Amino acid sequence: MSHQGNARKHEVLCLRAHSLNFKDNKEDLMKLSRFVHTIPVDKDMVALYHSLNIKVIFVSRELINQIEGLNKLDAYSDKLYSAGMVVKSEDEDKNLLDKTIKSLMSLPSPVSVMYLLLTDACNLACDYCFIENQIPEEQSRIFMSTETAKKSIDFFAEAIKRHPDYFEKKKTIIFYGGEPLMNKKVFMEAIKYIAHLKEKGSLPKSLSINMVSNGLFFTSELADFIREKKVNVSISIDGEKIATNLHRRDFYGEPIFDRVMKKIKLLKSKDIPVGISCTINEETIKNQKSTIEFLINEIGVKGLGFNILARGHSIKLREDYETRAAEFIINAYKIFREKGIYEDRIMRKINSFSKQKIHPYDCAAGGGRQLVVAPDGQVGICHGYIGSRKHFVGTVFDNELIVEDTPTYKEWKKRSPITHCRFSCVAADFGSGYCDWDAVYGFN
Repeated sequence: MSHQGNARKHEVLCLRAHSLNFKDNKEDLMKLSRFVHTIPVDKDMVALYHSLNIKVIFVSRELINQIEGLNKLDAYSDKLYSAGMVVKSEDEDKNLLDKTIKSLMSLPSPVSVMYLLLTDACNLACDYCFIENQIPEEQSRIFMSTETAKKSIDFFAEAIKRHPDYFEKKKTIIFYGGEPLMNKKVFMEAIKYIAHLKEKGSLPKSLSINMVSNGLFFTSELADFIREKKVNVSISIDGEKIATNLHRRDFYGEPIFDRVMKKIKLLKSKDIPVGISCTINEETIKNQKSTIEFLINEIGVKGLGFNILARGHSIKLREDYETRAAEFIINAYKIFREKGIYEDRIMRKINSFSKQKIHPYDCAAGGGRQLVVAPDGQVGICHGYIGSRKHFVGTVFDNELIVEDTPTYKEWKKRSPITHCRFSCVAADFGSGYCDWDAVYGFN
């Protein structure tokens, strides 16, 4: 990304050292803001990026070593000061941080997403599954009833009605598991009930219905139903055969790649767009060129999201796994954007950056904007805690429960890199990839 290409949204100041005035007056000496991060652009230029106000100024490399001690005297140094790149004292940084946090905490947190876990059972035995690995082995698996599913949808409808100004804003119901299609009858009844509430005006007509599935239970009839009801489908597959079969197997230890591909072809034959949920493993990274070509040419993917493996399971990860996985995502994004393919993890951050708009949470749980309903009707904020039921606050059958008024939801509203990482994270304004569950169970 060249510095010339950012001129529309981010001011371009190609500052040279000789253009700045300096004084010996120690009282006027300025310093780089603690929010400023230096990002190389090319051999001559670096970008000064302010991680709290999302401003960018491009300067020559020779200037960086001279900015300490800069006096606010001429037009160029005025620009640096007004952009927050340099400050007179650390109090200016602290005041800006306090003001930003206060503004964020004063905003309403309307519920916008509901995960409906139709079952915590699954027909696969993927060794990295963050849902199954948190459920005690002795715990019986539960299948949601039609009554509980409908009550959950009613509960979501009531939650979004409490914020009428946000009613028509983006809302999503995600069918999840386990494997949601192991409870196919309830899934279909729930979809019909959502359509009924949309027609009544109890749910916004723009509400999106998504489903994350391993794909193995799709039939021709079910595909027709999904197409008719406009359900967005995301299939879990980790790349080519060797990558997918590395961690994703059935309960008999048999590989599943060929079976999943057969179901993807079925969905495509019905003109159903297939999104992909791809967890990056060592084989995905090792074969990244062919993996990307596979996703484009074999899957014909139009939208996907990459997931990074969490540490803490039985899987052995290289010490540099996270860095290599991030590099893979960036390399893939560069290719995907040229072909009009949406990669969620990168694009939502780029959208915020281009609009210079703070995106303080990397998921809807952060900020307290998410409902997770377990198969038995218990309500929580993050599906990663489905096994322990930590951060679950009640049940959908409690008509008095207002989740955003509970201590748990109020506390999660504060869970943002802006309030935790503060000065240290270059991506604090964009959620930085922070995941509370990962921080507890993963690589923190």
